[in-house]
Amino acid sequence: MKPSESSFALPSAPSPGAVKSLRFLVGTVLVAAASFACSPAVEPAESPETANSGADPAAAAEASVPEIVGRALQFHGSEMLEQSNVSLTVTSKSGSFGVIAQPGPVFDYTIFSGSSDNSVVTRHTNKPGEPELTVTEGDQPVEISDPQVTRDFVSARMYFLFFPYRLLDPDTTLTDLGMETWGSRELHKVRLTFASGTSTNADQGFLFWFDPETAQLQQFAYTFDGGVRFRKMVNARRVAGVLIADHENYAHDENVSVNVVTPEFASGMKLLSTVALSDVSITAR
Repeated sequence: MKPSESSFALPSAPSPGAVKSLRFLVGTVLVAAASFACSPAVEPAESPETANSGADPAAAAEASVPEIVGRALQFHGSEMLEQSNVSLTVTSKSGSFGVIAQPGPVFDYTIFSGSSDNSVVTRHTNKPGEPELTVTEGDQPVEISDPQVTRDFVSARMYFLFFPYRLLDPDTTLTDLGMETWGSRELHKVRLTFASGTSTNADQGFLFWFDPETAQLQQFAYTFDGGVRFRKMVNARRVAGVLIADHENYAHDENVSVNVVTPEFASGMKLLSTVALSDVSITAR
């Protein structure tokens, strides 16, 4: 099945042992149903001078991983993210949904959608002894007629939330494309591709652009059946040491490769929506 944008899916969760290691474990963002404490104070993102103090690129990246990605994981607080419980609300033009997350090597996501009176809760997990997929509406279980559609539903809503945390998922390849000029700025460009057969959309890929000084993720682009999307990171802020950001989502609705996205091409794309993260709580576990 080739999903629409609303069901855009990335590789399904592998077993914990398949996750690549850096100085800290970097795996797929996971979600566990739980109650969390109130959100901590929100801090603004650091300046380049603050961000570079204490950076250790050699310890953050393996030889096969672009150096800019290793630094980005450090800058964005990926190590701290893996030691935390996370809850947040995601809102865009199409509506909103809630997420409860526990990043780490156990793949367990829960998405809350629908009205407060009749919430639909969708969960994917690989915890031993528990069903992989469950859906409840209100307090009633829902029969899952197509498990892949359900997996795609969850993955579509989870994959973008904590970039660049997921850039070292198993069955992915990162290619350093060097510097590219965007207006008055030079940004460091990286391509991500997926191994064949690992996803509903495995033949499609991503481009990422990072600030070369701080390694902060600035923007990314991706393709799906029906077009290409280009997202700019805005309203970046730190919550409990983890850098999060909202997205301006730009659209081009022709079936083209993500590789066409250049500064000139992006300037002609239309603003489709803003994806906002709110009610963010990140607490140590």
